[in-house]
Amino acid sequence: MGSAAKKQEHLEVVESKIHLEKRRLGRSELQVSPLCFGSLRLTPENGIYKETLFNALSSGIHFIDTSGVYGNGASEIVIGEGLNEYFSLYPEEKKSIVLCTKMGLVQGATLQEMQMREQRGQKVPGSFQLSERTSYCLTPEFIESQLSLSLRRLQQDKVNIVLLQNPEHLMRIMKSKDNFLAYLKRAFEHLEVEVARGRIEHYGISSHAFLNKEIASDFLDIDEIMSLADSVSKKHHFSIVQVPFNLFETEPLFQQNQHKKTFFHAAKLHDLGILTCRPLTSHHRDKVHHFITFPSQDEVSIKGRMHKNLMEVIELEKELFEKLPDHKELKWGHLLRANLNKISDWWKWNMYLQKQILPSLQESIEKLPHSSEWNTWKVNYVNRLHSLFNLVTESLQGIANLRTNQICIYLNEKCESLRDENKLSNKVTRLYLSLPEIHSIVIGLSHPKHVEDLLELGSIPNTETTMKILKKVKMHF
Repeated sequence: MGSAAKKQEHLEVVESKIHLEKRRLGRSELQVSPLCFGSLRLTPENGIYKETLFNALSSGIHFIDTSGVYGNGASEIVIGEGLNEYFSLYPEEKKSIVLCTKMGLVQGATLQEMQMREQRGQKVPGSFQLSERTSYCLTPEFIESQLSLSLRRLQQDKVNIVLLQNPEHLMRIMKSKDNFLAYLKRAFEHLEVEVARGRIEHYGISSHAFLNKEIASDFLDIDEIMSLADSVSKKHHFSIVQVPFNLFETEPLFQQNQHKKTFFHAAKLHDLGILTCRPLTSHHRDKVHHFITFPSQDEVSIKGRMHKNLMEVIELEKELFEKLPDHKELKWGHLLRANLNKISDWWKWNMYLQKQILPSLQESIEKLPHSSEWNTWKVNYVNRLHSLFNLVTESLQGIANLRTNQICIYLNEKCESLRDENKLSNKVTRLYLSLPEIHSIVIGLSHPKHVEDLLELGSIPNTETTMKILKKVKMHF
């Protein structure tokens, strides 16, 4: 089957399951798909980024959300490569794609360059250090340079939207509302320059601070932000806002923290485009909840294989310690045996695995001797260790499914139309799609299977039913 035929097949599947009719993104007048391609974990390392992006685009998801700090710029790079190839096959699709990137946070290579300048006594004016690994900057010079970098990575002449990412960090550092607003105004002024240059069309803010209590020191007042934009230009292009929203974090819909209005209501009064993020991950009652259904597993079999693999890994480590006592950093089997009972959250485990264990493992393996004997040992150790990691992940996913099943039962009881849906992620997405206040939902897509799941979405519940569910659901969990 040719690529064009494959594309048409995807489009037919989508329309047979869910009609992804585009929505007007507020005063921007952009037409966007109600599902947005979230690219936080889209990197070359996952090996299937291009297929994932192609499937999403072919399935009618024409809105892409990224950031210069995602994967140290890797997200923008792979999107640029994927779009370049996609447009070469379907040039007529170029006008329908809406691109959104973010800036403000400084990490990775950009932060290292900034730190090197500071060491030479050339501190970047208007930059603020948030932590050892993160700074913040929204000066006109920084915005101009970062936008140029993003456009090169994305292989585009312009992006439709630039969002300022979590500017409330500046409020906490400056401790002066007036200074913060003056700083933000300069950023808005330069973004208007970029609109005039044709490098962006609209801009806005992505922040949880819109949902804070009004008395909080880092509360963002949408009326105040719009007044600031009006002071820059009566024909300004501040048009988009993005906030977290999910099954348990429903503050934008119900909490009246914006001058006795909810955030959704306040944003609608300004005719702003509303994007929501974090649809499948919630912070509720000091816990992280994931609205994901994992494949069912035989827990008894997993435990047995995990114990066997763990013992094999430990024996290999003992051999290493005996023959090469200077390489005791390779002790992951021993560490897991001592801490396995303390690991209970698959998401935290996965983050630690990807960001700490695997990079450290690769670095330590490369330090071992390059002889025939140790090359064989390395292969055996790495293979058994990866099998062990996979089994730990599967076991933790089984634990997560216990909570998932409880939520599924609750939703099935409250909404008959959701009973035909097995996956919790699709159940909650269908609820979100029933809310007219939300113009597009940013969903993280890093695997073709994630797109396939969305293709199976069933009918959308009515808004009244969704509102009733969202008002009460978190009280039960």
